[in-house]
Amino acid sequence: MKYNLGNTQAKYLKYILPLVLTACAIDPAASDNYVGLGTSPIGKRLRFSLFLGESMVDESISNMVNIPQVLSQTDKRPPLEKLGFKCDQERTVICTYDGSATSVITDRNRTESFKTSVHIEAFIEKNVVKVRSKIIKTNF
Repeated sequence: MKYNLGNTQAKYLKYILPLVLTACAIDPAASDNYVGLGTSPIGKRLRFSLFLGESMVDESISNMVNIPQVLSQTDKRPPLEKLGFKCDQERTVICTYDGSATSVITDRNRTESFKTSVHIEAFIEKNVVKVRSKIIKTNF
């Protein structure tokens, strides 16, 4: 289906689009640095869920680890380690991940800089991997 814009509508779009883009570029500005999350699959996934809270991190990582490629293994630690967890050989049922990201948000009046740290524990059970995260946000 093809839409045909009239001359008036096209003229308004010509001026409105640049105004909207300019308004978004003026205030506020944010920059995030994800280096502290690493390049593992978990670190890459956290870029999209870290700032949405612990329940979203838990759900996102649970969906990542509770897949047949992990759950079908007798020893679930090697596939969890491939995803980015660190598994202690002595604590056979808990694997952990630690990472952080920094953010700087600037508007006309102030700049707020903060570090968001995340600690995730994966509890290995017979047919499931339970995930629990803790997020701490600190200003710097």
